[in-house]
Amino acid sequence: MRTLLLTFLLFFFTACTAQSYNYHSQTQTLHFKTDTQSTYNIALEHPKRVYTHDVCTNFSYTLEDNTKNYGALFLEHISLDNDCKYNGLAMGFFTYEFQSHLKLKSFKKVESQSFANYEFTTYEVNGSSYVSFIHQYQALSDTFIIDYKGQLSLELIQQFDKNYVSNYINKTRFNQAYNQSLVRLNIFKNFFNKESEMFQ
Repeated sequence: MRTLLLTFLLFFFTACTAQSYNYHSQTQTLHFKTDTQSTYNIALEHPKRVYTHDVCTNFSYTLEDNTKNYGALFLEHISLDNDCKYNGLAMGFFTYEFQSHLKLKSFKKVESQSFANYEFTTYEVNGSSYVSFIHQYQALSDTFIIDYKGQLSLELIQQFDKNYVSNYINKTRFNQAYNQSLVRLNIFKNFFNKESEMFQ
């Protein structure tokens, strides 16, 4: 009986948080749930979505777009199977791969904001430019967004803190393209795996 109750609670929690982020392909719109009543919608212009696959994932993809309002955006959405877990911090893996793949000389976090199940960070790159990241996390999924211009981060943070002012949005922004995927790299780098494999 206790196991049944715990299973129900896990299902209920997952169902309630499952729509915190959603991409609607027919309308080419990103939907961000900012509280129980509100959803913040972002219209994309020419999104390119590529599905990614791994034994531990069931609905994962990367998405790229470049819009007039938000500039270049790169997004990776990862949905893990119930019996899989990360072998470290998901956002740490993502930002490490960004720094490593682009061979950045320096990569310093200069700002961090957390609200509900969102994390917003800005990094100084090579001592001369700035790039922002958005991490939206749920029980079994993570969405990572590289926000090159910083406008999307600004607008989403202001949904939680209307008095927020960015100190970095008008400074030189980093613009080197990144299109790697944790899911595609997982076979080589073991970011996540099935729980049973962790003890073998």
